[in-house]
Amino acid sequence: MSDIEGKKLLILGGAPMWVDIVKAAHALGVHSTVVDWHKDRRLSPAKLLADSSYDISIFDVDALLEVISKDKIDGVLTGYTDIVLEPYVALCHRAGLWCYGTPDQFTQLTDKSRFKELCKICSVPIIDGITVDCENLEEAYSYSDYPLVIKPSDSCGARGIRLVKNRNELSQSIDYAAIYSKSKRYIIEQFLDHKMEFMACYTICDGEIVLSALCDRFKSYEIPGFSAVPLCQYFPSIHIDRYLSEVDESVRRLANYIELKNCYLSIQGFVDSDRFYVNEAGFRLGGGQFYNFTEYVNGTNSLKRLIRYALTGRMLSRDDSLTFDNSRFDKVCGTVFVNAMPGVIHAIDGLDVIAEENPEVIHVMQQAQPGDRIESTGSLNHVIARIKIVAVDERNFAEVVRRVMARCRVTDSEGNSMLMKPLAFNADNYPLDGSSNEPISFSEKELL
Repeated sequence: MSDIEGKKLLILGGAPMWVDIVKAAHALGVHSTVVDWHKDRRLSPAKLLADSSYDISIFDVDALLEVISKDKIDGVLTGYTDIVLEPYVALCHRAGLWCYGTPDQFTQLTDKSRFKELCKICSVPIIDGITVDCENLEEAYSYSDYPLVIKPSDSCGARGIRLVKNRNELSQSIDYAAIYSKSKRYIIEQFLDHKMEFMACYTICDGEIVLSALCDRFKSYEIPGFSAVPLCQYFPSIHIDRYLSEVDESVRRLANYIELKNCYLSIQGFVDSDRFYVNEAGFRLGGGQFYNFTEYVNGTNSLKRLIRYALTGRMLSRDDSLTFDNSRFDKVCGTVFVNAMPGVIHAIDGLDVIAEENPEVIHVMQQAQPGDRIESTGSLNHVIARIKIVAVDERNFAEVVRRVMARCRVTDSEGNSMLMKPLAFNADNYPLDGSSNEPISFSEKELL
C-alpha cells in the first residue's frame, strides 16, 4: 500500500479538463471530491466520476472549509485556468494544507505585467512593450509601433486580447480588454506577425529544476482582430537545442530568484530565426496536459506529482526521480485541436470513434456539446475537442492527423460545417501555422 492510498483530495473545478485530476487520483488510490457551482453534470463531468461532489462555488472558501472539516480532506488541488488560483491559495492557507506556491509567487507569475518585470530582472528575453492603466492611457496612444497587441494584464486563455492595426482601433480594443480585467491594467506590445510559438514545461522538486517537455505551438488566424486560436501542440520541439542554449538558463534563474520549490511551471512565447520572445508563464496545470505524453514516453506525470504534493508535501514517490524526465521525446507527440467558427452547434460527429480507429490516439477530450453557442472571441472558446496523438515519427503523426480531422464533423442546424481550417499537410511536410497555405517542413530552420 502506498503512502497516499486512501487519502482524500478536494478538487476545485469539475469541467472536462478536471476529469484528468479525478482519474489520476483514482489511479493513485486517492479518494476524490469535486466541487464547483454547476448543478448540470453536463457542465461538470468530473463530478460524475468523482467519489463524492458538492455544488458549491469554488469562491465560497468558508463553505469549502466546512467540507474539508466534515469529510476529513487531506489535500486540495486545481488547475487549467488562473481564475481558480486565488481561492485555491486562500483555502490551502486557511485550512493549513499544502499549497505549491506562495501568494506572491502566484501574483508574479500570473500577472503579465509583473511577470515582464521579473523577466527583465532575470534576463529572460521578452517582447518589447509597455504597461498602462486607466490613469495613464495617454501613453497607449503615444505608442506608435503598429500593428500591436493589447491584452489584460490579469486574464488567461487568450481572453481580452486584440490585434490593433492602427490608432483608430485602439480605444475600442482597450474597452474590449477592460471586460476581462479586474485590475484595468493592460499590456501593449509589438505584434509578432505569425511567428511560431513554443511552450516549455518545467518540473521543480525541492528546488531542483528539470525541463520535462518543450513543444511548438501552431495557431489559426481565421478570426480577424483577435488572438490566434490553437491548432496543434507538437512534441518534441524542433527548437530544443536553441532553447537550451538561449533561454533555459535564464528561466532557471527566474525560478530560483522567486524561490520556487515544489511545483509545475510553463513558459510560453514566440521564436523566429533570430531569437526567442517569452510573453507569459503558467503556474498551474496547463490545458495542454503534457503529462499525458510524458507518462507515455518516459513514465513521469506532473499531475500525479502535484497530487502527491497536495497530500504529503512531497512531489516524488520512492519509485520516482527527476532523472526520468527527458524533454527529448523518442516519439512524436501532439495535441490536435478541433475548432469551430462562430455559431450554434447542432451536431458533433466522429469524436466517439477516432480512438478506436487510430491506436495512436491516446486521449480525446470533448469540450463543447450540441446546443452550445460559439462566440467570435478568438479565444479557447472556439475549441470543440483536444485529441492527443503519440506517433512513431513525423510522417506517422501527419497521417493520423489527416485521418482524424477527416472524421470530425461539427455542423450547424442547416448542415453547414462550422469547422475552422485544420492543420495543412502534404506527403513530405508536417503541421504548419494555419495562417498560410504554403507548407513549411518541421526541419526547416529559417521560419517565415
